[in-house]
Amino acid sequence: METDCLILGNSLAGRAVYTVLRREAGLRILVVDPDPQPGASIALVRSGEYAYPRIPVLVTRREAEELLGTLPRGCAEEVVLKPTVLKEGDLRAKVLGYERGEYQEPWPLRWRGELVFMTRPIECLERSGVLEPLGNFVRSGVRVVDLDRRVAQLSIGTVVRFRCLVSTFPIDVLHGKVRSSANLFTPDPQGRSVGFYIASLLIASPSPIAGVLYHATRASRAHTFLALPLNGMQLLYIIASYSRSYPPMPGFTEKLFSEARRFGLLKGEIVMEYSYATMYGALSVSPPLRMSHDVPFLALYGRTALWKEMSVVEVVRGAEGAAERVLATL
Repeated sequence: METDCLILGNSLAGRAVYTVLRREAGLRILVVDPDPQPGASIALVRSGEYAYPRIPVLVTRREAEELLGTLPRGCAEEVVLKPTVLKEGDLRAKVLGYERGEYQEPWPLRWRGELVFMTRPIECLERSGVLEPLGNFVRSGVRVVDLDRRVAQLSIGTVVRFRCLVSTFPIDVLHGKVRSSANLFTPDPQGRSVGFYIASLLIASPSPIAGVLYHATRASRAHTFLALPLNGMQLLYIIASYSRSYPPMPGFTEKLFSEARRFGLLKGEIVMEYSYATMYGALSVSPPLRMSHDVPFLALYGRTALWKEMSVVEVVRGAEGAAERVLATL
């Protein structure tokens, strides 16, 4: 299989770059990802008629107006979040899994004020014309990327020849797949991440609320409880961190649900539940690897590829730079 541009990852970053590249007439673009759901970590989880994002996607009203204009019906809700502290303590240390070192500001600590909850993020951005509907997509992992030959071998056995490459994979994941005669990456011992375990519940509640509650001591494993209204029901996200200093425990999900009950947040019949874990919940200031050799036809893009906390608006707006870099080599 041959393509002009190969994009690794069907995440928001991958879709944003794909959208920019699609404007180039006649350009062949292939997107590869083992996850069939568009959006990666912000993809929808579904059960019958119910659906919501794996992780909460919240933007400020100003960002929503800049990005979307008028909010499309059925995929975005305006909310006001006033933080409540359940237990005082060093909240930032708990969110960072009690790891030492310098870290960027974790995203659960940014939720306050007048916000827009994107209940169907990718659909919302497509309906607003921000993202193009995805065309050529292959559901597969990637075994090897040979930069000298410009060839990628997919997990399904397909070999893809490309002229340019955009990777939205985490930089440490890409490093494990790349083959090159040049030494492309230099490790940084200060670079690391903290994992987030996110349990979520959709609850049939007569009076759904919007609020964010923080618990800052070890008395509770969860540090963040985020309550959001969704189609007349209560959506509850419960977030806990894990790290080398603060490892996960058996029965993690049940523990978090129990804590939600203890704090009076689980009232009503549970309609749907889901759990999602990411190794890249919080990012250190330094990336685990740095590019030590420039490859003009390769662009790294996205939060974990660039090792930079980015808002939804920043991801969408920054895609043009990544696309222009690789287009210059065609």
